[in-house]
This record gives sequence, structure tokens and C-alpha cells, in this order.
Amino acid sequence: MMLKLAVFGLLVGLAFYGLRVYIKGTNCNLTDRIDNRIVLVTGANTGIGLETAKELAKRGAHVVMTCRDQGKCYKAEAAVKQASNSKNVHCMVLDLGSFKSIRAFLEKFKKNYQQLHVTILNAGVMACPYSETEQGFEMQIGVNHIGHFLLTRELLPQIKAAASVDARIIVVSSSASLHGKINTTDLNLRGEDYGPFAAYHQSKLANVLFAAELSRRLADDRVTAVSLHPGVIDTELARHLPPYMKFIMQALGSKLLMKTPLEGAQTQICAAVNPQLARLNGQYLANCAPETPNPDIHDKELAAKLWEMTEELIAKHW
Repeated sequence: MMLKLAVFGLLVGLAFYGLRVYIKGTNCNLTDRIDNRIVLVTGANTGIGLETAKELAKRGAHVVMTCRDQGKCYKAEAAVKQASNSKNVHCMVLDLGSFKSIRAFLEKFKKNYQQLHVTILNAGVMACPYSETEQGFEMQIGVNHIGHFLLTRELLPQIKAAASVDARIIVVSSSASLHGKINTTDLNLRGEDYGPFAAYHQSKLANVLFAAELSRRLADDRVTAVSLHPGVIDTELARHLPPYMKFIMQALGSKLLMKTPLEGAQTQICAAVNPQLARLNGQYLANCAPETPNPDIHDKELAAKLWEMTEELIAKHW
């Protein structure tokens, strides 16, 4: 009897170990440095943004971190400097749900930096109750897509100026994009019953389509653009999940079912330092390698339509 229990325990332990290895995913095994390159990471005060900033600072980059709260940003800046032993780390306030904040950020950034080598569009919100940005956009499409679209568009001169060395745009999406549908009538989803997850899925598909369209529009400028899925991660992003989902994760153990922020940062770290990333231009990455995304990524008409709709929404307020 004791032997059977021991064997059963061993099998259960191996099963949990295998599950943890699978959840953890792939580490970035590249050792490349990116000395003196300017890197922008949005939403860098916590989670995978913070871990990405630490790692890229260790690899010699000049890292510009952004977050909405100035106090949290300064605290994160100090943490990155300590972890990386680098002084080339600077935090700047940026609220992607506010065009006023985006404009103020752009003015400060452009005064200090003439080039931008790596742009990591990492900030985001997930499955939040219905709310609106300062301009009246549904919060998830407004922050996850429209804010990042505007930020990138206005930084294109700096991005293109870096292309002689290296210029890449990394858009953090999610496997949730697989379930996304773009409402080509109204991105704000006002004409239908609002669903927090449906809105999130749309915003993440918008990320994928944005990166694919960028890869086509900027190909002649030698700028690489990719999107990626970082994994299911134990971060503050899950704050708006329904109580039953939080209960399940707590009961089963979030450390088992979800990646740590450092594990979740691996794919965007790889994308930032991979010297061969241009070969993956326009692709969708997961676990540091190309993966099949939502088939809509190949719909050039939909990507162009989304671009046009986004420009029209921005033009009303910019």
C-alpha cells in the first residue's frame, strides 16, 4: 500500500512538474547586447514591462520607461538601475488613455532623443468594466490600440532615423487575439451589448493587425515590426478578472498555472535583441518563435481598414 501511494505521489509530482515546465515556456537564450541603443518600454513600472526594462538595461541599452503614475515610475526606475547596475535608465510619465499626456510625453521625448531603436508597446488593460478614455474611446481599444498607434505614428521620424543601425517595433498582443473580431462599424462597441472580454479580444487582434500593417508600410524604411503573445502571466493585468476566475487561480495556485513576470518577458526580450529579427518582419511570436496567429493577420484589407478607422478617430481629437 505504501509503495502504491509513493508511486502515485511520484506520478502526481511529475505531472505537476511537466505542467509547470509547459506553462513556463521558452527562455531567451540569446546573449546579444544592444549597447547604446535607445529602447522605449511602455507600461514598464510593473510586470513584464519592468522585467524587460531590467534585462535590456543589463544588455547595455539606454532604457526609457513609461507609466501613468510619476511616483511609481521613479520607484521602478530605481529598481531597474539597481538590478542592471546601469545609469542609462530614465522614466517618463505617459497615460495612453489621454492625448494630452501623449502630447506632453512626445514633446519631452523628442527634446532628448533623436533616434529610437527599439519600441516595445507593452502597456495595456484587460477585461475591465466599461469605461472610457479621456477622448471618449472604449478603454481597452483606446489604451491597447489607439494610444499605442498614435504614440508610434508620432515617433516614426525617430524610429526611421535609427534604421541605419537597427529599428524595430514590438507590439505585445495576446493569444486572446485568436478570439478577436474587429467591429468595422464601431471600434468602441457602443452599438452592441458591451462584453469586457470581447472588447479585450478585439484590442489584442488590433495589436496583431497593427504590427502586420506597420511591417508592410515601413519595409522600405528598413523598420521591422512584430507582434507577440507573452503567455498567461501572474501580473496586475488580471485585476479585473471575475471573482470565480480569481478563486480558481488561487485554489489551484497562480504560480503553477501562470508564468512569472520574468518568464513572460522572455519573448519580447528575444525580439528586442535578436539580430535576425528582420527575417520575422510582420510575424506573430510566442515562446521566442513564430506561431500561427488569428488568420485575420493575413487580411490586408482588414488591416488597412483598421488603420483608416484609427486615423479617423484620432483626427477628431488630435
